[in-house]
Amino acid sequence: MAETLAEYQNVQRIPTLASARVESCSDLLHVSVVWSQNNLGTLKSINLAQAMIIDKESLKGVHKSKVVQSSAEDLVREKLDTRVIVRSGTEKDEQYVELWTPDNMKQIFNLKEIDAHGKIYCDGTFGGLDISDDLGKIVYVAEKKVPKSFSHLYQGKLPEKSSQGNQFSYRQEWGEQLVGKVDPVVAVLDMNEKPSDSIKIIENIPEEYAPGMVKFWNDGIIGVARRTIPRKLGAVYCSN
Repeated sequence: MAETLAEYQNVQRIPTLASARVESCSDLLHVSVVWSQNNLGTLKSINLAQAMIIDKESLKGVHKSKVVQSSAEDLVREKLDTRVIVRSGTEKDEQYVELWTPDNMKQIFNLKEIDAHGKIYCDGTFGGLDISDDLGKIVYVAEKKVPKSFSHLYQGKLPEKSSQGNQFSYRQEWGEQLVGKVDPVVAVLDMNEKPSDSIKIIENIPEEYAPGMVKFWNDGIIGVARRTIPRKLGAVYCSN
């Protein structure tokens, strides 16, 4: 069953031709192509646009653009022929990490379903996204996963790592333009692992520091950190 599922996923990553337009200009042909590919993360079909220039006489390609999806992107990083895109979905807290080659979307990770952390930070204060030199991993900053809290009147069995009566507890945010950002964590996503095992949270960062703007450096990870003491409020306009 696992082998059948893997083969199905590989086939679904192959885009099919949806439409094409050819225009003649001097000795060149300008070709605009729209491909269709199934997005295994959202279970929806997406359209990918690509432009090509072909020599009329030899029919050899002169130039070929990377395929692009015409929708909003939260964060994008490129290294060599690899492009990583962080994109929000239509539902609350829905977010995806997409791995692209020049020709198609190779892999997609549904962060809400993997549930290793909250949303990825895409701001200019803490946000960071970097691709490793071997193109196999990415590092980024995201909101720390908060254990689910239930009412004191809840009568069911509490899930593991949950709490009661904390759903309305005050959590200090980082202030204007950083609403909803409370406890950033550093996450490493291995793009060669299956999605459920792909994300590792970097541990042992002191609680009095909030990490941000991370990137790979030699065999490790570097970044900046802001002190959480005496307060978090005002990271954009005020210094603690």
